Amino acid sequence: MKTSFSLKYRPQKFSEIAGQEHIKNILINALKKGRVANAYLFAGPRGTGKTSTARILAKALNCLNPQGIEPCNKCIICNEISNSSSLDVIEIDGASNRGIEEIRGLREKLRYKPVKGKYRIYIIDEVHMLTNEAFNALLKVLEEPPSHVIFIFATTHPQNIPLTILSRCQRFDFRPILSKEIIGRLKDIVKKEQIKIEDKAIKLIAEASKGALRDAEMRLEQVSSFSDKKISIEDVEEMIGLVPEKEFETYLNLILSSNYDNFIRFMDNLLFSGFDILFFYYSLLDYIFETYLKKENTNNIRDILYMLIDAEHIIKDSFKPHIAFSIVSFRIMNKFKTSSLTPSLKTQKNTSTKQKEDSKQTKIHEPKKAPPKKKKTIENILKKSNIYEDEKSVIIHSDMAQILNKNIPYLKEKYKKEIIIKKEENETGNKKTESNPKIENLIKGIEKYLQAKEINE
Repeated sequence: MKTSFSLKYRPQKFSEIAGQEHIKNILINALKKGRVANAYLFAGPRGTGKTSTARILAKALNCLNPQGIEPCNKCIICNEISNSSSLDVIEIDGASNRGIEEIRGLREKLRYKPVKGKYRIYIIDEVHMLTNEAFNALLKVLEEPPSHVIFIFATTHPQNIPLTILSRCQRFDFRPILSKEIIGRLKDIVKKEQIKIEDKAIKLIAEASKGALRDAEMRLEQVSSFSDKKISIEDVEEMIGLVPEKEFETYLNLILSSNYDNFIRFMDNLLFSGFDILFFYYSLLDYIFETYLKKENTNNIRDILYMLIDAEHIIKDSFKPHIAFSIVSFRIMNKFKTSSLTPSLKTQKNTSTKQKEDSKQTKIHEPKKAPPKKKKTIENILKKSNIYEDEKSVIIHSDMAQILNKNIPYLKEKYKKEIIIKKEENETGNKKTESNPKIENLIKGIEKYLQAKEINE
């Protein structure tokens, strides 16, 4: 029976551990100086090398023929630790040995000296699963440990461990492994196993593992059995259940265009393809964050992300997640439909320097228009002005000539002719009216009549 990739290519030396340089440096320097602690706590996400590092540390402490700081991996102690058969290195599953009776039994065994090595090492995985009573029983051992005993605790939830235990351990926080490091490890396995696979497919497996090397190795092993032909990115998406990016693009376009009918068909196809709605929902959030959130002019997409995040409890806690997800999507559509936002995903995605330059060019050729408030003011001034128009020009007589002069581009666009503005004011500053001979003669007659009446009196 073949060994799985995660076990076959498990690191056996400090130099083979992927990432975690900060941890490797501290442990190596501590071994060089002989400063060995009685208890270590390795905390971090799954698949980042906590248990593997614990085994390598145990080998380095008990190896009969160490190569500097590294274990030789050839002596009987190294081989027994690698095969999980060593009497001096005991691995305990904290999830299945979590009670006080198991810890009491462990305390009774601590008094025995190591059989072959220098130290008796206990590796307790998922230590956060121990009960409070078990932690209390373990506390006494950590306070006054035998000189030949070393504890190495591994956990994914360090916050669940009592502070009294944490304060007696040297804590090392393991970080998610970078995608480029995972890709390098996967390429080494592909070369050794002679697997035919596209580089893009390897990259997709690494990114889908979210920093867990073990997950990436398991997925690579899974897709390697898919076909004798070269494995493509489509094969990887189908085998490990990843949602293709085109599905996310389709969803966003349907939301931005408020296309209800096509959205219902899209949801039917999504369910028919076997995708879990919650998995699609969380994958969609990751895709929007990675693809759009860090770009400019993507306000619409950001609004979608915020609204989807706000509705997480509705979708997650629903007995029918696909119905809840559809209703939330309809609400988002309604908001976009009533807010007059531009429903163009491609326009938002391609906001580059070229687009900015194009906008600058259009601004140069556009005539300068008056702002909306000024436009109304200018129209009111024109109503009170005397306007004379011929084939080539428009002559405007107004006592507000100064304001009109500042808005000549707008007037040119309005009349499509040359604009001439003249200022006309009488003695009181009011607008001058056109002369009328009949009215002038009437005024003169009235004045003569009044003068003659005064003389007679």
